[in-house]
Amino acid sequence: MNVGVVDLTLPVQSFLIRLPELNMQLPWLTLLIYDLIQSVSSIFRLLVVALFNGIPRCEGPVLLFTSVWVLVIAMVNLKLTSCDFFGLLMASRANITKTRPLFQKALGWGVVMGVQSALFVFMQCVMMLFSRTLYLLDYPISADGQKWSCSYAEGKLSTMYGRIFLPFAIFIGGIVTYLGANGFLIGDRSVTKEVGHISKMRLTDVRPKLAQEKDGLSFAKISSIFGMFPTTLGIWIDGWNVDCFLIKERATVYAREMEFPQVCEICGEAHIPYRDIMRSTGMQISLAYQLGLPYDHCLERHASTSTTHLCFISAHH
Repeated sequence: MNVGVVDLTLPVQSFLIRLPELNMQLPWLTLLIYDLIQSVSSIFRLLVVALFNGIPRCEGPVLLFTSVWVLVIAMVNLKLTSCDFFGLLMASRANITKTRPLFQKALGWGVVMGVQSALFVFMQCVMMLFSRTLYLLDYPISADGQKWSCSYAEGKLSTMYGRIFLPFAIFIGGIVTYLGANGFLIGDRSVTKEVGHISKMRLTDVRPKLAQEKDGLSFAKISSIFGMFPTTLGIWIDGWNVDCFLIKERATVYAREMEFPQVCEICGEAHIPYRDIMRSTGMQISLAYQLGLPYDHCLERHASTSTTHLCFISAHH
């Protein structure tokens, strides 16, 4: 299946460069993590090969099939950010920490972190493959089909359609990823209603219906544009990215539905710690930076590890 255009292997170094450095000397743990990531990379490669097995190695079908999967990957990423899976997992971890005895706390914390890590690693693999499809844009057009190992008579029409559709799919995928990274659909009732039905929680209050009608274009909150950029730098500003990602609303609704017991000493309300919601937002944004942007390693790493904000500008306190 691999025709030498896109590298399907996900080297361990690509993951390790994104991992935060530990202030501990634990060589056995480092080797264990290295072997684990290498195993995950091999399993993921086999999975991708199995999915694409049977696709002709001709230029036209490859480009068309890749274009479809680029859009699928973009929609999966949008679904992940819109449903706020990382935020729900962070809230679950915070709730377990405050409501369970020691053994159940350790067990539940480990399960939640395992699911969160597996989901994040899987999405990293997917987004890295998305970025590697960009190589197809510069790959030379083959007239004789030798570069593509095509065993059929290459059709010029399918190649032309593929060359047109692939840039269009990459452009649409980039726009969709950008919208998801800026939280354009976070809290939308069409999304939260479905997630709330599955999780047995009332999540539609994250962004009430009246507020959506007041905003007009609730599906694309134009006022929140560029909200991901200060978030990447660890800067949170009321009226901009704090409202863009509904930090207070998500923390309050999740705490109510999960019966979070701890009351904030500052505001007097029970809510999930804002730093946890901010961190989950940073993890979601970090995935968007893996689309082949310049210095994407630096941006992705800073966004994913921005647990504590560098600066918080509030209009209320």
